[in-house]
Amino acid sequence: MKQKSSRRWKSLSLVLLLCMTIIGTTKVGVLRADVVETVDPVITSRLLVADGITIPNVKFKYEFHATGYNDTTDVSNTPNINSVFISMTDNEKQLDTTNGGYVIEKSVAVPKPTGFTKPGVYTYTINEAIGTYNDATGIMNEVKGMTFDPSIYEMRVYVKLVNGSFQIDTITIEKDNEKVDGSATEKGLLFTNVLKKVAGSDEQEVDETGRLVSFSVEKRVTGEYGDLSKEFEFNFAIGTSPTETESKNYTYYIVDMLNNGAKVSSDELFVLTPNGKTSLSVNLKHGQRVVFLELPAGTTVSATETHDAKYTGSYDITQNGVEITGKNTLVGSGSKDLYISYYDDINKPTVLGENANKALVTNTHVEVNFTGFVVDSFPFIVLIVVGSIGLYMALRKKRTSH
Repeated sequence: MKQKSSRRWKSLSLVLLLCMTIIGTTKVGVLRADVVETVDPVITSRLLVADGITIPNVKFKYEFHATGYNDTTDVSNTPNINSVFISMTDNEKQLDTTNGGYVIEKSVAVPKPTGFTKPGVYTYTINEAIGTYNDATGIMNEVKGMTFDPSIYEMRVYVKLVNGSFQIDTITIEKDNEKVDGSATEKGLLFTNVLKKVAGSDEQEVDETGRLVSFSVEKRVTGEYGDLSKEFEFNFAIGTSPTETESKNYTYYIVDMLNNGAKVSSDELFVLTPNGKTSLSVNLKHGQRVVFLELPAGTTVSATETHDAKYTGSYDITQNGVEITGKNTLVGSGSKDLYISYYDDINKPTVLGENANKALVTNTHVEVNFTGFVVDSFPFIVLIVVGSIGLYMALRKKRTSH
């Protein structure tokens, strides 16, 4: 009788041990059917910036906050996870072939919590702190022009008991109740920040109302017979900065540099749409300057000056603080219109940067001699006259011989 009882207890003990083993090696809690399990999640920090902006040294901070255990708000036994940091510098940026401009993208592994005291599902939220971390002070500093990603991810850590020790079985990530593949191949928990600046903001040229001048074109007429009252036509093509995602109105007007920069036209508005381009026309006389205000860095600008046969044209141009002088690229019918850009390639316009962006266009009246003929044309006129006289003499001689 005792032997049967002993056997029963042994059998029951084996069954209990087997049940505990099965429970201990089975995922704690119920995984939703649509979640994606991630063993080694990563955080990816992406920084977008337009051409013409220098990225300061930045250090982004990503924080973990315990929010629950087994679908409760009890976090008394939830281990802490230390924040992680991702640093970036300007020399790490690369051309962004998708959005335009430049991009830096770096990843760091999500730390796995330790020190569990019981199996279950531990829940955390993950967010990006506002600002850039200062190692010396340990505080977050503001970065002017930087917008930070407000995304909040939820991470669930499934912990099981195996052979008397607690182990992480799997991890799932969600954002806005949507599943997220947290693996490195899918860029993990992606945070995208954007750095924007006003073109010309480091130059700090402002108009009388305090608005920053982002780009300008000034007109000069030279030559003894140059008409200082003549208007020259400029046709501008202005493209939206790649970091702009909304349509916005911008302003331009004309000033007289011979009269202390006094305005000679009212404010004119034009619209730039995302990935768009706007065309506009401006007429300038000697000493006048058209100024464009508060344009985002990364905005592209080119212009053509309509050809006038009595004038030759050239220009000096500054892009993001770097000047090139004496350019005279020609385009248009018969390659006579003056193309105004930092680059000779007509498909590559000037890119407005955080430093000075401006052009000075000079039209020189072709020299005229005492006969009233343009000097550049005079040799051809002489040849025509001489040829005509020669032809006349030849014909006359022929008639005389008959």
